[in-house]
Amino acid sequence: MGDPLCSFCTTEAESAFFSLSQQDVVAWNVLMSAYLEQREGRKALQVYNQIHEKGMNPEQITFVLALPGCGTLAESGESMYLSK
Repeated sequence: MGDPLCSFCTTEAESAFFSLSQQDVVAWNVLMSAYLEQREGRKALQVYNQIHEKGMNPEQITFVLALPGCGTLAESGESMYLSK
């Protein structure tokens, strides 16, 4: 887990994200990035899956952001199914 003082950052990122009238892939990528800053790989990868579930087309950076999310899960011995 990241710095507890910066958990405020993810809360702020979530608040900003959910206040958007339209959440495009860029907004989803920013949310993924905020989770990764706090080493919350599972949450970042859940966002990755949500992008797919909503029928959006991920950008190249989306895949790049998913990699460290996988890394944090692997470090903790966890696993997770990722959408194609």
